[in-house]
Amino acid sequence: MNVNEAYEQVSNIIDREDFDKRIQEKMETLGDLGNEETAAMLVMSDLGVDDGNMELIELKDVSQSSGNVMVRVKVLKVSDKKEFNRNDGTIGRVANVLVGDTSGQCKVTLWDEKAELVDNGTISDAMNLEIIGYTKEGRDGNVEINVGDRGSIKEIDENVSFVPSITSISDIKEGMSNINIKGIISGASKTRTFNRKDGTEGKVRNVTVNDGSDAIRLTLWDEQTDLVDSIGIGNGISVIGATAKFDNYTNKVGLQMKRDTQVSPINDVEVEEEFSPISELSIGEDGVNLHVNLVAMNDIKEFNGKRGPGKLMTVSFGDAQHNKISGIMWNDDVDTFVDKFKEGDSLELRNVKVQENKYSNEKEILIKGDTNIKKSDTQIKYEEPLTNIDDIMPDGSYSIAGEVIEVSDDVHEFEKSNGQTSRVSNINIMDGTGSIKVSLWDKKADMIDHIEIGDRVCVIDGYSTIGYDDELEIRASVRSSVKKE
Repeated sequence: MNVNEAYEQVSNIIDREDFDKRIQEKMETLGDLGNEETAAMLVMSDLGVDDGNMELIELKDVSQSSGNVMVRVKVLKVSDKKEFNRNDGTIGRVANVLVGDTSGQCKVTLWDEKAELVDNGTISDAMNLEIIGYTKEGRDGNVEINVGDRGSIKEIDENVSFVPSITSISDIKEGMSNINIKGIISGASKTRTFNRKDGTEGKVRNVTVNDGSDAIRLTLWDEQTDLVDSIGIGNGISVIGATAKFDNYTNKVGLQMKRDTQVSPINDVEVEEEFSPISELSIGEDGVNLHVNLVAMNDIKEFNGKRGPGKLMTVSFGDAQHNKISGIMWNDDVDTFVDKFKEGDSLELRNVKVQENKYSNEKEILIKGDTNIKKSDTQIKYEEPLTNIDDIMPDGSYSIAGEVIEVSDDVHEFEKSNGQTSRVSNINIMDGTGSIKVSLWDKKADMIDHIEIGDRVCVIDGYSTIGYDDELEIRASVRSSVKKE
């Protein structure tokens, strides 16, 4: 095989000037031991071509140093062609194709005329292709195959199998790429819209995916945000080709989408969800599931913050082991919760966060935007442990019940040091061990209009303190519940 014949075998992957230059470099290395034909064969070998045939490799063997490669793959996802301006004033074209084989997956970048194969539909999802191109590091740091003028793409009859390797969520670490997971959607936030710098509107939505080993937050963009509603909470989801990055909001690693990441519904996934007992919760845990009884819904507190008007509501949850924990929620989540649920409901809470209450230093759960709550088919019975009035000590949280023996005549209003108006009324109750004053604050102050002497009243999560009259009392404020029995 002479030099011209050798070049014909590699002309689709290297230009003649570069080919001849490499031959001269080989000649200098060989010295008297070789000739131009031998040097040409060595250059062909360096390019992955042997006796006129480029060696076929699997995607798992493709690296940034592979140079020119030949692969046979299945098309997994095709991205739209884009145009850009080059420094010389010409218009460039580029399109990305995600491909896979039995060993893995890889992004293929098509340039200029090859990019038109995407635009005109010559390349589409599920096609089987033979691709010759050169490898390089992509913008995301991962290896990719580039196909330009000297590369080639052709459809083949061979049916290339692609079976993605699935990573357990518990094994995902920051910086990992091309991650494939299967699981169920255990929670989803509302879709948020925003304006991009180019004036177009973007959409973003976070979902929590649980595979039984752990849960992770996945960020969806634009049209992918609609997939959540079509798949549904509690149903299976497949994510192919995501990247793991640290999430500053959750302080945990989350999954980010790339342009070629695939998200789709699946049926062949079974996840045994774990519901944690309240007693085993630890501050800082996120993605926690609870099976609880809604013990109490406390007053909604409205306020004006830096971002405008807001709402806050605390609730109490109890589990079958008779442990209790407070929950807190904000803004739209308050309205949604109040509309759907009532005290006494048995609930399944998915994807809540355990945090420390900054006032009591006790653990509480945060109902987040991507928390999923639904009524449970299994009833959770919870009985509030009551404290005898005679056993109450100052500076503690107590639940008590007793008969009303005194009701104040009116509601007292006064201005606090911060300029806000506060309201309070009082009742006295007894339980057979003793009696105590219960002060009803703000919205609860009006309860005296409906409470009469002889009524039986239960106070949940009242706070014991020494009152203005130097007597021990129970304060029922925004985090407390007061009910007539």
